[in-house]
Amino acid sequence: MKLIGFKNPWSHANFNLSPIPSDTTANLGEPKSNLWYKNMIISVKAAKYLEAYRLNLVFDTGESGDVDLKDIVFKYDAASPLRDTNNFKLFRLDDWATVVWDCGFDVSPETLYERATSKRVDWFQPEKMTEQ
Repeated sequence: MKLIGFKNPWSHANFNLSPIPSDTTANLGEPKSNLWYKNMIISVKAAKYLEAYRLNLVFDTGESGDVDLKDIVFKYDAASPLRDTNNFKLFRLDDWATVVWDCGFDVSPETLYERATSKRVDWFQPEKMTEQ
């Protein structure tokens, strides 16, 4: 296997082992080349308010689960408007397929997935990077 490299578009730190081909996409669509990093991005397909700071989530993997975000809401100042559960209920899914609120606070889909499924999302797995 030839290791080409990985660039995380959401991080300031990029792992550039060698240049990434310019015809490789970094979005949820199909790649333009035959290089494909499998399972890199998790998306939230549906979200439902349950109670307090709990949501039921469905992911693009077909998995679903409940998350309690109370600890996150009370940890970050940016989430302070969400401490009122009437504001917490007013979430939506954005273009990046994650849960967001009008106050500007969001939680990454990977964090939500890990909390809902108890599975770890590995961002850099060379064994899953293939070139056909």
